Amino acid sequence: MLLKYSYIQIWIQKFKRAVKYYGLDKDKAEKEINRINKQRVKHYNHFTNKKWNSFQNYNLAINLDKLRVEETAAK
Repeated sequence: MLLKYSYIQIWIQKFKRAVKYYGLDKDKAEKEINRINKQRVKHYNHFTNKKWNSFQNYNLAINLDKLRVEETAAK
């Protein structure tokens, strides 16, 4: 349940960021997030021969959505 909650929170933060920083309306923001996520999955799977959503592929996962875009870029 914790992972599902975390995923929902991450998606909401991505959605808010797409609307705020990229000026997309809500429908376009959702479509763009889904399009980009599909591209990320294909790219990762192709070049690593691993599955994108497998936590076995990571030693550490950090949710940077807790920081504002400006703070993330500055660090």
